[in-house]
Amino acid sequence: PPAFRHAQLFDGQTEVIVPEAKKAILDDMGPEAIKNETANSSVAVFKLLDIVNYLNGREFQYLRKKDAAQKKKEFVTTLETTEAKLADVVKERDGLLQRVKELEDKILSLEGKLKSAEVTLMVEEEKEADLSGIYTESSRAELITKIFEVEYTMIEAASSQFHNAVAQLRAL
Repeated sequence: PPAFRHAQLFDGQTEVIVPEAKKAILDDMGPEAIKNETANSSVAVFKLLDIVNYLNGREFQYLRKKDAAQKKKEFVTTLETTEAKLADVVKERDGLLQRVKELEDKILSLEGKLKSAEVTLMVEEEKEADLSGIYTESSRAELITKIFEVEYTMIEAASSQFHNAVAQLRAL
């Protein structure tokens, strides 16, 4: 039991020796005196067990408080470690957010440059196609209308020339 855990009194190898003087006293006692001595010794043993039980209870309370304090200490240590990791993650996240912001700004800048380059390229291509600058002020719809007119005129001219060629062949 816990009451005897600190000393190995009952390990099977311990010998309890009654001193000779005590043996002589016990031998001189009568049955009634031995009965009274046994009762007194039993009361003393129970008092001792009460004291041991109380002290074991105190030790148990102490050990329980010690275990609770150890768990709290481990929890605090774990919490501090977690907070440090969280701080590192937050710093890393802030750095990445800043990097994303910079890259988004760079994308917007490059898109603006791309649009201006496309406009410049289109203007240069238009200048090559329209050397005299006649169509520079025209809208897209006007240019498409003009293309259809030219196409219709070319088809009419080709059809007319074809009919003339056929008429000339018949005349021959």
